[in-house]
Amino acid sequence: MRKMSDGSMQQLTNLAWAIATLQYHDLPLRNSIAAASMPRLAHGVTCMLHLSNTAWSCATCKLQSHPLLNSIAAAALPNIKEAAPAFSSIVWAMAIRAFANVPLLDSLAAASRPTLHLSDSESLAETKNLAKTAWAYAVLAFVNQPLLEAIAAAALPKLSHQCLLTESQDLANLSWADATLYYEDCPLRQALSSSALKLISEFQCQNLAITLWSMSALPWSHEPLRNAIAAQSMRHITAAESLHLANIAWSCAMLEFGDAPLLAAIA
Repeated sequence: MRKMSDGSMQQLTNLAWAIATLQYHDLPLRNSIAAASMPRLAHGVTCMLHLSNTAWSCATCKLQSHPLLNSIAAAALPNIKEAAPAFSSIVWAMAIRAFANVPLLDSLAAASRPTLHLSDSESLAETKNLAKTAWAYAVLAFVNQPLLEAIAAAALPKLSHQCLLTESQDLANLSWADATLYYEDCPLRQALSSSALKLISEFQCQNLAITLWSMSALPWSHEPLRNAIAAQSMRHITAAESLHLANIAWSCAMLEFGDAPLLAAIA
């Protein structure tokens, strides 16, 4: 194999993506890819797919490389409009590595807002991207009100679609992000609650705890969903982790929701 320094940005990106996908834990190899990628990023990158895949690989491999993420941010900023399609992947990677690059977060949000409402309303992947983006900004505790409004506007038709273009994890992530960032949007909360109610049988204990916590944090009262969460939690009670059960109990207390069978089962 040729030396890592001889590889093109595309080759380095492909290699990083492959070892991340295969969960190949070779720290010297990952560090070599990062070291070889940074000077290429410094010379400018025109393919945003390379940036997003490199960022994703960095996060997936749990590579503690803020210098590499800084290089990705620096390469993305001059091409911010082109970076918009890769928006969710880049900010997700930043959140996973707890790396908040304020100029990039602001610029990506501004560049992406006009395109969010143009996304395909019949695409489940688009709903996932919206949830992933909201989750990432919440993890980074980075409030961008116009972006949150754009995400809400883009999510509403997907949540209201007759085919319900979402999954339980996306609903939990959106609910958690809104509550964490204290974003109160009644139509969105209502749509999230109605969608969660339809998919409640697919919710595992972690997502039940997240959703109930989100209701208590804003606060938002939706009695049918609250009752459905309690009933679904009972089905998972024996396999649930203690942290999730504690969060459910805490949320019940905050909501003044005294579901006796559920609380007795948790105790």
